[in-house]
Amino acid sequence: MCIDYRALNKVMVKNKYPISLITDWFDQLGKARYFMKLDLSLGYYQVRIAEGDEPKTTCVTRYGSYKFLVMLFGLTNAPTMFCTLMNKIFHPYLDKFVVVYLDDIVIYSNTLKEHVSFLGHRINDGKLMMDNSKVRAIQECQRAFEDLKKAVIEESVLVLPDHTKVFEVHIDALDFAIRGVLMQDRYLITFESCKLNDTEKRYTMQEKEMVAIVHCLHTWKHYLLGSHFIVKTDNVATSHFQTQKKLSPKQARWEGLQHDPVAKSFIALAHEGKTKQFLVKNDLLYTKGRRLYVPKWRNIRQNLIKECHDTKQARHPGQRCTRALVESAYHWPQIQDEVEAYMSYTGI
Repeated sequence: MCIDYRALNKVMVKNKYPISLITDWFDQLGKARYFMKLDLSLGYYQVRIAEGDEPKTTCVTRYGSYKFLVMLFGLTNAPTMFCTLMNKIFHPYLDKFVVVYLDDIVIYSNTLKEHVSFLGHRINDGKLMMDNSKVRAIQECQRAFEDLKKAVIEESVLVLPDHTKVFEVHIDALDFAIRGVLMQDRYLITFESCKLNDTEKRYTMQEKEMVAIVHCLHTWKHYLLGSHFIVKTDNVATSHFQTQKKLSPKQARWEGLQHDPVAKSFIALAHEGKTKQFLVKNDLLYTKGRRLYVPKWRNIRQNLIKECHDTKQARHPGQRCTRALVESAYHWPQIQDEVEAYMSYTGI
């Protein structure tokens, strides 16, 4: 039965419990060779609705009005509530020999060699392959795609990552899009691509390649955090980036944000929706008041203070006015202390 609960969902308090990435479970299976897969029948219906909340689920039919005693599909908190319940039940065994994704349960070990169907893929001996039943429609397409279908179906296209080895991040940029490949030992792990917005399309090719690097590193952070990796690009200008004597303002901001641990933590929180104080726009970090976050990198902060005090336009204001001028457009921790230190150093 399918019921439109949009009106009820609008007034419900949203449960922000995170649903795990499917790729995380593939990684966890690693080199396991024996698997057992379980699937809960009508999983949501096995969860009792809290006593007193049944009238909220009432549906009206020509045979009368009915209220549900169990959780049903269409409620905004149903997936997160079900994940919470499953993780609570299997908590003693998670990350040991059990992985759970909604109503799919896999018990795994290293004792036998065997294929398994899990979330639409087959896993065997550390290799991730397409499930034959999922590509049956492709097999029935016209003859022109036979060679491509054969490669997808019969060959091991992707491999599972090995965190003891070095990752390779291969990136490329086009006029209208960016793309990347994550590899290890010349084996493919995953792909990524993204269209450029109107602003990014006007970037130079070097800047587009930098957008590709930032985008791919963020997308694959669950693979790369804590692991050794190498970024490879075929753009000579981008490979020359680290040796340039002078970076453009945009390049300097990108480079600075990647070297400031405080900025990186704020960016992560903003992307995950865990903070309302910061937002990310065009790969730059801003405060809620639209002030640009300035990373702690080289002399960029000191140069900004200098611009707000030493230039003819600034007219050498006092300490309080200089600080107000800096804070009107920029933000970073201990900004007041750094302005005072600069003024003391210059003898103002």
